[in-house]
Amino acid sequence: MRVGAAVAICAAVLCCGCYDTFDTPNGVAAREVAPNASVRELRDMYYGKPMVVSEKIIIGGYVTSSDKAGNFYRTFTIRDASGGVEIMAGTRDLHNVYPEGCYVCVDVGGCAAGESRGVLQIGAEVESYDNFDVDYFYSKVELDRRIFRSGRNPVPIDIPVVAYSDLDRALCGCPVTLAGLKSVRPSELAENERCTWSGYRMFEDDEGRRIYTYTNAYADFADDTVPDGTVDITGILQYGAVAGESDDCFILKMRSREDCKCIGDNM
Repeated sequence: MRVGAAVAICAAVLCCGCYDTFDTPNGVAAREVAPNASVRELRDMYYGKPMVVSEKIIIGGYVTSSDKAGNFYRTFTIRDASGGVEIMAGTRDLHNVYPEGCYVCVDVGGCAAGESRGVLQIGAEVESYDNFDVDYFYSKVELDRRIFRSGRNPVPIDIPVVAYSDLDRALCGCPVTLAGLKSVRPSELAENERCTWSGYRMFEDDEGRRIYTYTNAYADFADDTVPDGTVDITGILQYGAVAGESDDCFILKMRSREDCKCIGDNM
């Protein structure tokens, strides 16, 4: 799929409607700031190499992930009409301050920009790029200085249902749903051994094309049993290496156990 089509999917599912103001939690003041660049424009500046953003750039978007279930660790993702980006916040319980569906703007001037599993990341500069491109912010003072939480009420995130053929690296960092996937049981498991979500799990579509899920071992659903049969899976799209695969693969990183929906009677 062309990049333009991928961007169109993002644009088509942006939240819309009327908003009421509300009090943000934990004493975080609402601050309205207008973005001056899109996520796509920031990615175009990045060009696939770690960098420090030297210009005064502010991006904005709706929060599309949550750390509540533990599969996103000290990070959250946002999406605008052009794409998605992961904010390396570095603190816990981010869902209490930046819940899914709330609108935030991020001042990325002076931040590090890099990529992990196809997802653009924004965070603190690292001393060496040998192991990773971007570090966590960690400091709440730094987060408060850079992240501007809107005073508008969070709204439901409309997540597109896409076919495997629609997947494109331009969608990495955005939430998508793939319907009608079939779980593939790992060959190394004994016949009576449960297949759990922890780590990478393989699924196939009707044409046998593979996509994986990734679940952190500390996620609260990591030890749940992966359903047999056909499922719809939602997650933040990633792209990267998976053990046992010779080529990079698309990966869905689920936000919670509710991101897997069983079809029919195979509950």
